[in-house]
Amino acid sequence: MIRFFLSIIFLFSVITIAHPVYFNHLGVKDGLPQLSVHAIYQDELGRLWFGTQEGISVYNGEKITNQTSHFQSADGSINDYTVNNITGTSEGDVFFLIGNLLVRYDLRKDHFHALKENVSSLQKIRNKIYFSSSDSIFLWDLQNREITFQRTIPIKSTITSIGKDYQERLWIGTKRGLYVTIGQTEDMQCVIPDEDISTIFESSNHDIWIGTRLNGLYCYSRDNKLIRFVSSNNSNSISHNYIRAIAEDGSGNIWIGTFYGLNKYDPVKNRFSSYEKNHKRGDLSHSSILSLFIDKQGILWVGTYYGGINYFNSQKNPFNYYSDDPVRKECLNFPFIGQMVEDNNNDLWICTDGGGLNKLDRKTGLFSYYTASKTGDSIRHNNLKCIDYDPESNQLYIGTYTGGLCRLDLNKRIFHNYIDNASSLPDKHVNISWLKIYKNYVIFVDDNGLFKLNKKTDEITPLFQGSDRTLFFGNQFIVDSKENLWLIHFTGVTRIPLRNPSEKKTFHTGEKGLGTANLSFITEISSNRIFIATSGNGIFLYNEKEDVFQNYNAQNGYLLSDFCYSITESPDRNLIISCNKGISFLNLEKQEQFFSASIEKDLPFSAINSGCGIYKCKNNEIFIGSADGMISFWESDFICTNTNYNLYFSSLSINHKNITPAGHTDILTTIPAYTSQLTLSHNQNNLIVEFASSNYLRSNNSSVYEYKLEGFDSQWIPTHNTHISYTNLSPGKYALYIREKGLNTDPGKEIQMSITILPPFYRTPIAWTLYIVLFTGSFYIFVLFRQRQVRLNTSLEYERKEKEYITNLNKAKSSFFANISHEFRTPLSIIVSQIEILLNNNISLSVRQRIYKIYQITFQMQDLINELLDFQKLEQKQAKLSVSRQNLIPFLHDIYILFEEKALVNQIRYSFSPQKEFIECWVDLRQLKKVIINLLSNAFKFTPSQRSIELFVDSNDNNIIIKVIDNGIGIDKKDLANIFERYYQVSNNIFSSSKEFSTGLGLSLCKEIVGLHHGTIQVESKLDYGSIFIITLQTGKSHFEQDPNVEIEESDVSPSPVHEYVVETPMFMDNLHKTDSLLEKKNDEPYKILIVEDNADLLDTLTGIFSPFYHVLQAHDGVEGLNIAHEEKPDIIVSDIMMPKMNGDQMCLKLKQHIETCHIPIVLLTALSSNENNINGLLKGADDYITKPFNTKILIIKCNNLIRNRLLLQQKYQNEPASTMQLLACNETDKLFLQKIETIIESHLDDTVFSIDRLAEEIAISRRSLYNKFKQLTGMTPNDFILNYKLKKAAFLLTNDINLSIGEISDRLGFGSPRYFSRCFKNQFDISPMDYRNNGSK
Repeated sequence: MIRFFLSIIFLFSVITIAHPVYFNHLGVKDGLPQLSVHAIYQDELGRLWFGTQEGISVYNGEKITNQTSHFQSADGSINDYTVNNITGTSEGDVFFLIGNLLVRYDLRKDHFHALKENVSSLQKIRNKIYFSSSDSIFLWDLQNREITFQRTIPIKSTITSIGKDYQERLWIGTKRGLYVTIGQTEDMQCVIPDEDISTIFESSNHDIWIGTRLNGLYCYSRDNKLIRFVSSNNSNSISHNYIRAIAEDGSGNIWIGTFYGLNKYDPVKNRFSSYEKNHKRGDLSHSSILSLFIDKQGILWVGTYYGGINYFNSQKNPFNYYSDDPVRKECLNFPFIGQMVEDNNNDLWICTDGGGLNKLDRKTGLFSYYTASKTGDSIRHNNLKCIDYDPESNQLYIGTYTGGLCRLDLNKRIFHNYIDNASSLPDKHVNISWLKIYKNYVIFVDDNGLFKLNKKTDEITPLFQGSDRTLFFGNQFIVDSKENLWLIHFTGVTRIPLRNPSEKKTFHTGEKGLGTANLSFITEISSNRIFIATSGNGIFLYNEKEDVFQNYNAQNGYLLSDFCYSITESPDRNLIISCNKGISFLNLEKQEQFFSASIEKDLPFSAINSGCGIYKCKNNEIFIGSADGMISFWESDFICTNTNYNLYFSSLSINHKNITPAGHTDILTTIPAYTSQLTLSHNQNNLIVEFASSNYLRSNNSSVYEYKLEGFDSQWIPTHNTHISYTNLSPGKYALYIREKGLNTDPGKEIQMSITILPPFYRTPIAWTLYIVLFTGSFYIFVLFRQRQVRLNTSLEYERKEKEYITNLNKAKSSFFANISHEFRTPLSIIVSQIEILLNNNISLSVRQRIYKIYQITFQMQDLINELLDFQKLEQKQAKLSVSRQNLIPFLHDIYILFEEKALVNQIRYSFSPQKEFIECWVDLRQLKKVIINLLSNAFKFTPSQRSIELFVDSNDNNIIIKVIDNGIGIDKKDLANIFERYYQVSNNIFSSSKEFSTGLGLSLCKEIVGLHHGTIQVESKLDYGSIFIITLQTGKSHFEQDPNVEIEESDVSPSPVHEYVVETPMFMDNLHKTDSLLEKKNDEPYKILIVEDNADLLDTLTGIFSPFYHVLQAHDGVEGLNIAHEEKPDIIVSDIMMPKMNGDQMCLKLKQHIETCHIPIVLLTALSSNENNINGLLKGADDYITKPFNTKILIIKCNNLIRNRLLLQQKYQNEPASTMQLLACNETDKLFLQKIETIIESHLDDTVFSIDRLAEEIAISRRSLYNKFKQLTGMTPNDFILNYKLKKAAFLLTNDINLSIGEISDRLGFGSPRYFSRCFKNQFDISPMDYRNNGSK
């Protein structure tokens, strides 16, 4: 009987050619723990469960999660992690076998339960869970959630599978055959004896399909006929006899997974198809099939032995994939697919870039190939670039690369290659980029420009007669509905009206909004709109009204990528754009990308390149070419009408911790998918909600969702992601909505979860009641203590104002001392100057000694003034030290000597006690001197006669100790804490031995100076016993190295005497005349000096000092000085800094910036003695900076030196042939002036009539100003300077260019004759030109 049915099957069978199926894949890189997938199941949420050799995993459409670690066996150990069976109930429970352990997963509670060991099979039958152990069958009681025993079988064999048919008969597969129960009895009948049964499956028409191990496939029909299918050489058979899995799709096809290959049986046609691994993209990843499952949407999921998961839509695959295989007629012969066209028979003609011309018979699905051959009747080259069809003549026109233009007569199947007709192709059109049929012509573009082929005469002529063909290069074009030809090239697009080509217009990239990327494609859609694709900027729509281009790009969400290759219009008037990442569907009406399919996840090919075409057939089937094959589809297939899927919440994280029902929190009682209300505390307000969709038909790239948190968001927010996060949500009630953004009119699915965030305790009603009570009590307390607080605040405010008054008073004192010190310097300068004049007169020796004593005291006064200034710096934290290595013993001894005479007068025992002969210390002697003198002065002030004062010094390894010891009246204990505060005076000051006025600044200044040295100062004292002031300094210099206020002088600096203000006896004034003979002008006129000083006495003094040497000009402020300087052009200026109207440094800056006065030397006098002030004055352009009070001789010598140096430079320039005029420039302004002069003279060297007027005109100053400037800067008149410059140039030419004669040099330099030139040269350098050349050449 079996053989009879098999014979009938094979007799009527025909060989089936399976249309290529494109399988998508999931593997280890997607999250699978292992590639051997033994079982597949879909739970109630739509998630896929995969059983592998290394446990079980769950796939939610976004990611695969391994669940193996969540469960263990009853005894706590699992030896075998292979999951062979998975099934479940509609209530959400999932059952699976891991090894031989039966496990139940509670979907709602997210919890695993180990049920029973040694289980051999597991099966769901009509929502009931059956499983077997050895020869016994058990049932899971859904209501009581427990295992119940059913029966045992009479055959001592392990049960391998269980089934139940529509007649409620129980089918039991064992290792020793197939059995079925008889009626409602316990009796069993053997249907297939001695077979190892692997699986039992009941189809929708109630046939029982039985798979065996190594003995093929059986079908027990409902009319009780048994048919066997075995593998054979006949293609209409199963591919292998080892059957592992059976499934049925929505069309009634039976899918069989075998040891080698996936088989499909069509019961209507009685045909088998086989799918195996062929090492092509989209094929099965492995031929050995372990498991099959068809989900709720009709997707077939295939588990393989070592290839992971394969799946495709068994009901409706949106993409028909055509791969390349020249052996198989249902495949293309070459992978790279270019442009396409449809003929009158609805056949599709396809250009390939290497495989010639392919024709798809769309009725049979078979291909025909037309490739280049050596015979004449073929296409000339296999690289085809473009194609168009003439329906009237049934002719194809094809453009090739290197093969020229070709025509195929479809009626006669004859090729005509125009490149063979030399007479009609004078330009040899071999590389055709694009062509289109327009009326009676075929327009094409190639390397030579635009041409047209007359379809009737086959004559090729330029498209635009008489025009320059080089103006019409491009790579693609269209003729629009208004008979404009649009020609694109890489850098723009040209619009050419065919009726009037002279009105052509070119839009360059980067203009009119066109972008900067190369243009790749142009098309016109049904609404007469022009679209251009680019390689980098997306696509552009031409707005004819505004004459600009509108951009659609990936950044704005319109496209998958900005590298676009081709465009066509879909039947629903959407744009379909191919790009390097896939295809995009752009809805122009809604201005949105409503669907996309990526190469990475959705499309069956690996790449789309430039040149790959898109074509829409008459029946609206769309074809898209790629770099490895072609696909076709209908736009309507992308609108998903299968709603048998779920959108659900997949996980919840709070404060970055994943929350599950099995966790230790009470937040979730069921998984998020079944949670409609979420209540959280106030500190659980950072949420991350993940969601998933079991719609595996819809592209991941096109899955656009919208979400809104009602109570927080005002509008829907679109997203491609499947996780949503909210942080720091305020307490309140919210509702989270997530919905699919449907295609066109499809509303999509929507889910919702209510979220309540409770307020913290301090915002609850109980808390507010407590707040009212507390507020009332606080207000009562506030009223009681308000008066006390007002009194306290009044007292504090009085103290604050008093302290502020004292602080302002102290600041006023400091400012007063600083200002008065500046005022002291000017009269002190007058005193010093007058004393120096007296000392230069002829007076008696005794009078001279007394005047000299006064001269010394003036410098003591200068030290006191400097001390006031230093005090201000210390107070403003601006003081800096300049420390050097010193021996303290001689330094302290000199200070000690200063007070010997005072000790003798006051009858005080006075001693100096150094404990060592040499004590090295890094100090600033100038500052330390103030400290020691101040302490000794205080000691003498508070020590009565007949008592003692001692200056003590000692050192150890780390410190140096200086003590000033006296046994005077001492200091009261209450004053010791404030003794070093500024302006503080001890209470027993009235008992001091001296009635001098005291400011209270001395000890404060001492403490500041010692602190700057990183040392300490302290006092020990007792009334009527005396006082000891102790200074402690650190040895070495390391403590200064990181101090920005300390400058370290590395070289040893000899200590200057304490009486550093004592000077040697000054020279007499008349001695200065002997040293400054150079200052006398040739015409015996003295040099002019301008003195600018606002103090009349000092101005008279300075005038008296400089009168013997200079013609003195006077000014009383900076403005007057500036005017006199411009009018008189003095030879030198001496100016004070601090003056009314304009300070001296400002006047200096203005003079140095003016071309007529920038050469004048300026000396600034000031009472500001700091280095910062000196540097500031020099930066303003001052040539020297002298501090008041000044030494008269030094002032005069410095002024004389400035003029003397200027005269010496002028003489050197005049007398030395090799010297350059830059020698005369003392500042940048003069340097630029001389450079410009040199440039002008160089340009007129040979001009014998070049005059001073011409030079003044080109230099843009007056002749008088030019004369004065030259005279003061160079010491020469402009004429003399030009002559001197030419003679220096002549000297250079004489020694460096021996080929020039004396006459040639004379002519080149603008001398009237060689004789005149020789006379001038000899007068200047005291040697003839010839002798100079001869001497210079030796």
